Amino acid sequence: MWKTLNDDYEFSGYEWYFKVDIDAYVDTNALHNFADEFLHMRSAVGYLGNPGFGRPFERAKLGLRGPFCMGMGYIMGRETLRDLREELDWCFDNPHTNHSDTEIGNCNYRASSTTCQRANADKYGTRHGFINFSYNYDDDGRISSAQITKKNEGQIISHHHAFFGDPLNALLVHPLKSAEGMRNLHGQVSLNLRPLLSLPWIDAPWWYSFLFSTTRYYLVDPNHSIRSWLSPNLGSEEKQARAFIRNACVNNPAAQKDVTGFRIAECEPIPSSFPASLSALSTFVLDLAHRQDRYELVEKRFDHTSLSLNRFEGVPGLTTGGLPEKQTNLSADEISLRATMANMLQHALDTDIKLLLLLDDDVIPKEDFDSRLLEVLRDERCGGGLFSETGGGILQLGAMIKSDGAWELIKEDLELTKKTIGTEPKCFNSYSQASGALAVIFHRNTFQEALDWLDRGPAQPWDEVFGWLASKGYTTRVAYPFILLPESDIDKI
Repeated sequence: MWKTLNDDYEFSGYEWYFKVDIDAYVDTNALHNFADEFLHMRSAVGYLGNPGFGRPFERAKLGLRGPFCMGMGYIMGRETLRDLREELDWCFDNPHTNHSDTEIGNCNYRASSTTCQRANADKYGTRHGFINFSYNYDDDGRISSAQITKKNEGQIISHHHAFFGDPLNALLVHPLKSAEGMRNLHGQVSLNLRPLLSLPWIDAPWWYSFLFSTTRYYLVDPNHSIRSWLSPNLGSEEKQARAFIRNACVNNPAAQKDVTGFRIAECEPIPSSFPASLSALSTFVLDLAHRQDRYELVEKRFDHTSLSLNRFEGVPGLTTGGLPEKQTNLSADEISLRATMANMLQHALDTDIKLLLLLDDDVIPKEDFDSRLLEVLRDERCGGGLFSETGGGILQLGAMIKSDGAWELIKEDLELTKKTIGTEPKCFNSYSQASGALAVIFHRNTFQEALDWLDRGPAQPWDEVFGWLASKGYTTRVAYPFILLPESDIDKI
């Protein structure tokens, strides 16, 4: 391959060549940025990628004089390739092993004393451009919640969150072993999804278990707590894991803390692609056939707003007879609502709805509903992703908070967000304790995800879908203060 690139393309005008494994996914936007911000500033000399030294058990026989670029993907400059070409025949006839990546590393060193440089440019915000990833799949083959894992030889492998826009900003994901996996990952990258993170486990000293636990492992604390202070001297892998957690971001820090017990920084909001407007909302009121009066009441209550309401008939009360066995733990009303939502979402897909606002038939809007809703939608953090093709997520216009303890996490979320953005936030991050489908705006990108959850997800009430979407990496937020309330809270209006 390298012979062909040199011999046939020597005078083609290319300055850099990028070799990628067939099971590697490349973010071309990140690659374009890397080329613009880094490669064009240097001559066509270099051998760039993720430096490696081989696995410990075979390192001695690899013949390495320095780091090689791991074979999943690396970049070579034209001048470096020209020098390499002079030695390729000798290197091919005198290999140390059958590993192509280590042999190219050896040959580069022989030709020009060149070793692999990490493909990074901290000055430009691009770090660890080429990273092996470890991730979990859900039942549909999509990337699910991620983990930093430790291989048998002790190497910690970063996961795909570095690729999805965290400060690590990787260019490449490896390995993906199927076309379906490639398509699914591309879809997630395109939608800027950032699923919740799992903590890495790190070996603790023998005395640690006597102080804190009966196990010899402990979770890496991303903050400087007493556990960090008492931890042993960290190896390079542990430092990498700890640094990664500190630099990482997720779309929903509240859900992250609710699920794992620790908080990670919130990712930058997705900017809107077109102006926010109430006319962009396709609004439906969910109502049972025999409760036409409820719909008429909602129409009257929203008469002072600019929303154009449509009625969508709900599925009447169902029993568990004839339904999948997994749903038999749900009440008849819960089963009916799930069936109604499945019909509604399918209708939204079939009719090409972009933004779907669903209203319960017992909600009451506040007097300044229009102006308050527009204010939230025009806020980049709360509504920007809804008005973006590459964004998505949901925005609850009100919620039922399940407990006083739940409010503590919400207050923490609001306070930390205020410190970050420097002003009072107009929404907080939704999570499992912020339930209630009183009024919710769904971006089209969430329709199929929610349908899949109804079809193949856990047998849970419909309200749990918000936590599911948060875990998958969608932006899920709640307008605050609430823009409308249920009838039961009419005294608060």
